[in-house]
Amino acid sequence: MSISTHPELETKIRALAEAKGLSIEAYLERLVQADRQGTEELEALALEGSSLALRSRWAPPTGKTSIANSMNV
Repeated sequence: MSISTHPELETKIRALAEAKGLSIEAYLERLVQADRQGTEELEALALEGSSLALRSRWAPPTGKTSIANSMNV
């Protein structure tokens, strides 16, 4: 497989891969996997947050009075 890139970027990628004891291909594969995992984690957090927001919006009253209500606002 061949991918063309700017020589400065290639130098940086080679140095980072070598510092981790990896081939360039293995290093790039780890980057892709980390990116995919990060995206999946963000999506899960977004879904969790939206689910929590919906639950709190539609939660039955607890009988507690909010500060605004107690101040007759």
